[in-house]
Amino acid sequence: MTTESALIVPVYSAIIRWMGSIKATNKRLRQALVEGSCNVVVDGIAGMYVNEPNKEMVKFSGRKGFIRAAVETGTPIVPAFNFGNSRLLTLVPKFLEKPARKLQCAMGIIVGRWGLPFPKKVMIMTVAGKAIEVEKMDRNDPRYAEYVDEVQQKVADELQRVYYKYRCVYGWDNRPLEIY
Repeated sequence: MTTESALIVPVYSAIIRWMGSIKATNKRLRQALVEGSCNVVVDGIAGMYVNEPNKEMVKFSGRKGFIRAAVETGTPIVPAFNFGNSRLLTLVPKFLEKPARKLQCAMGIIVGRWGLPFPKKVMIMTVAGKAIEVEKMDRNDPRYAEYVDEVQQKVADELQRVYYKYRCVYGWDNRPLEIY
């Protein structure tokens, strides 16, 4: 899933559409879940502006749209983490985060290798946690809001578990993970 703005950039939009990207809307998310599966980058544009050299950070609080979609369709959630991803590129200046989120379009200067917009030479490793089974529940069910919070906490806990398990096993990164 991606923002609408990414789908209008010439060449880039063709590439990401070819890879299967779809516009990030509630309707399209639910449709993708009913038809099969979907990859959601939880922190989206907010995560692009995180530049903390001493810790990994994942914007997760308040991000319940994908949890609600999973609950309403009964789709399991598989938390995953990309080690090394946050070290590839930096988006600056940080003060552009709020307008970028409002416009749903990353803004600023991409800084990478040699100060240019080329990714740094960093090894990447993706790890996936255990699937979190989700009970299908109607939005009108009196337990709905509480259940969405419960599932979100399970996803956060599993993300923490898988991060620390593989971080220690592979000695990948000694930075703590902060889910905020």
